[in-house]
Amino acid sequence: MATQLRVLHYGLGPIGIEAVRVVARRPGMVSVGAVDVDPGKVGKDLAEVADLGAATGVVVRPSLAEALATSSADVVLHTTASYLAKVKPQLEELLGAGLRVVSTCEELSYPVQDRREIGVQLDALAKQKGVALLGTGINPGFAMDALPIYLTSVCQDVRSIRVKRVNDAGKRRLPLQKKVGAGLEKAEFDKLVEAGSVRHVGLRESVEMIAEAMGWQLERVEEETGAVLAQAQVTTAYLTVKPGQVAGVRQIGRGYVGGREAITLELQMYVGAAEEGDDVWIEGRPSLHVRCDTGYPGDVTTAGIAVNAAARVVSLPPGLWTMKDLPPAHYRSA
Repeated sequence: MATQLRVLHYGLGPIGIEAVRVVARRPGMVSVGAVDVDPGKVGKDLAEVADLGAATGVVVRPSLAEALATSSADVVLHTTASYLAKVKPQLEELLGAGLRVVSTCEELSYPVQDRREIGVQLDALAKQKGVALLGTGINPGFAMDALPIYLTSVCQDVRSIRVKRVNDAGKRRLPLQKKVGAGLEKAEFDKLVEAGSVRHVGLRESVEMIAEAMGWQLERVEEETGAVLAQAQVTTAYLTVKPGQVAGVRQIGRGYVGGREAITLELQMYVGAAEEGDDVWIEGRPSLHVRCDTGYPGDVTTAGIAVNAAARVVSLPPGLWTMKDLPPAHYRSA
């Protein structure tokens, strides 16, 4: 492997561009390729797309084949979409090319329900090609699953885990604001929730990841999604939400073990959230309460954990990995 970790960027939306900037600041990493289907980005130097300043010599290509024609990579940062069925062909192409991959696809973080079979297929392909695949992000991937799992390291016994995350979606990218229903009327929001198209993606994934890490057999998982209505007008960089309109979501995921609620994950993600913060409560021996008063800024931390995890993925055995399987990914200056 080269002295510097050679990174190929697949997807240059807000998260992907932030990841480019992180890599550009790391002496131990270098961007060697970039892929995006946006005609406004194709053909441009990566520095122009990510506002880096000096030209990098890396030109954005519309396909993986074109990007690999001029460079080879140690790892790919895949940052395109939330739904596993949608990104499956992309991941198959990357793995098929013998590339290690870190993806921010939420449903890849811990494939559940109908996505489980896709996870099995990707795991088999990764093993066949001799490369590792990891799904991660701030949530899922850290705040509501990996972090509480890590915190139980000091516990002799654990009876229950509860996490509450309050996040101002107004500080996030437009696709996320739309994903939580900001600006919708309540009736329209309810219809889209029923259709499964408005929600935070990943809550069930986090419940099941925690349960497996704790060795708990889940009897059932329950999810509920409700609207947080704006009490006053809220204007973000992308949209305006009027009083009475939907500002975002309040979702709760519950995991039941032995007839009791052992896992409770509550996410409030809406524009104009005044009191952001992340809390983890562990009931056990000892019982713990850990709080981050500022919360974890989503897009910044998602790019951060993806880049930090990339250095781990290159040394993993082949197959599909989750954050519960890895030693904690961490910052390293070089």
